Amino acid sequence: MQDIKLFVFDLDGTALGEHVPYHRFPERFVRFLDELTDMGIGWATNTTWGLQEQLSLILNSGVKSEPAFLCGGTGRLMGRIKQGRLVPDEAYNSAVACKDREFRDEHWHTIREICQNLLEHDAVEEIAYAEHCILSLKVRQGCADSVESLLSPLLKDGIYYKFDPHNPTGISLLPYYMNKGDILAVMRERLGISSKQIVVAGDGANDLQMFRPELAGYMICPSNACTLLKERALSCGGVLADKPCAAGVMDAMSALLQRTDNESQKL
Repeated sequence: MQDIKLFVFDLDGTALGEHVPYHRFPERFVRFLDELTDMGIGWATNTTWGLQEQLSLILNSGVKSEPAFLCGGTGRLMGRIKQGRLVPDEAYNSAVACKDREFRDEHWHTIREICQNLLEHDAVEEIAYAEHCILSLKVRQGCADSVESLLSPLLKDGIYYKFDPHNPTGISLLPYYMNKGDILAVMRERLGISSKQIVVAGDGANDLQMFRPELAGYMICPSNACTLLKERALSCGGVLADKPCAAGVMDAMSALLQRTDNESQKL
């Protein structure tokens, strides 16, 4: 087997699905995580959930192994579980809070001006500048092109990115530093491993940031993953499953491990 050291996965639509009670992992997925740990492969979450919610999920699931990291808030939060207790990574979380302040100081004038233009053009029904510098818009029917044009300074300059590029009417813009890719790079550095030793699993467009070859050597998707993510995974030699959510992730991981075993035997 190739020297895989870390398996990083999303929760909603990846490890969890509509058919699964959201207070615990499927039993088979619990065994899967513990088996990976026994093989010397650590695991970590990378999701929108808060850390405390993830702790409750893991404790309710009865997972024996402890995650290498809990990552939440779309790259904003990092922590660990030690002896059944949540231990937030204060250094990382404080650094993100500092980025919030720097972002507001640097970009608030531009954001405010663009929001005023959107309202003056009557292009949106609702607009909100929420906590953590998130900008949310409800686009009026027939105004998608106008909104895209007005938002272009924020998007083209890399100040913001779209949480879900597939949704042209309900737009959520996240600041550039709030993403699943940068936090994956931190995990890699903390563990002292290479990108080629990391497997990532996800289903949504917001997982694209960690589906990058410079961050993860292996990529897997359940069958319910969005087209953008499947295309990215395939272009990087990833594995697509025939089943949705956790069942698909486990099947894809098994296929990947078999493939890497075969590759190792040929060397």
